[in-house]
Amino acid sequence: MARWQLIALPILATLGFASTQASRPSERLAITHAVLAPYEAVLNRDAVALCADFTPTTSADLVLGAPHESTCESAANELFASTINEHARLTALIAKLTVSDVVLHEDHATAMLEDTKVSNSGHRTMRVTFETESIALQKSEGRWLISSPATLRAINSCGTSTPPSHCTTNSRVLVFGITPTSTRHEPSLPPIPTAVRHAGGRELSDFKAGRIVYTQTGCAACHRIGDYGNARPGQNLTHIGSTLTNAEIRKAILHPSAPMPSFKNLPAAKLNAIIEFLSLLRR
Repeated sequence: MARWQLIALPILATLGFASTQASRPSERLAITHAVLAPYEAVLNRDAVALCADFTPTTSADLVLGAPHESTCESAANELFASTINEHARLTALIAKLTVSDVVLHEDHATAMLEDTKVSNSGHRTMRVTFETESIALQKSEGRWLISSPATLRAINSCGTSTPPSHCTTNSRVLVFGITPTSTRHEPSLPPIPTAVRHAGGRELSDFKAGRIVYTQTGCAACHRIGDYGNARPGQNLTHIGSTLTNAEIRKAILHPSAPMPSFKNLPAAKLNAIIEFLSLLRR
């Protein structure tokens, strides 16, 4: 499902390799910046920066309806010049975006782009986070670029449910969106069970933290969770939390049967995270 923001209304690796990649804060920071950068570029109406935030293939198709002979920069500049600039509204939209669950594999990565909505109910303030599918990125010449398809287009602002206050009959505003995508070259994450998603809170955060460790350690090379991972040679883990206790899961990880290797050298925090993650895979 596409991730749309109205603007102006607006695989696996060995344990050592994956852990080294994911433990570099600078890489996670660079990926976070890369995911949010296009929104900042549209906010600043910087066509050069916007087009440079995507891989060449993606940027070539960025501006919807652009003439075949035009460049990404020229087409984006034309839209910027012919649309209303709702700077304050876009700034507020960007402030609610967060990036989480960064997963790296060599020169490819994925990250979850989340939109947090705040609502007041009586004396309580509620924060609700909506999670998208993974945004795909590719590293090129030392810089992370978005490889998921994206679209920049203009719509008639007066035809929307909440038009700008200075809307006139011919006013146009920008719509920008990144469409989540996944290919076999990109890392991915096990799906969140419906029960865990509905539970939210600590249970959801523990699951999401643990599945990062699960992905980093390469467990999916031998195990399957739903449609994620390989069916053999390891046990199917789709409902392992209903079959084994936390203690039994710990024992299976530290003292497994061949051909599964022992993960006794896994740091305690990561071991506990993956145990909690597996325990939440229930019927």
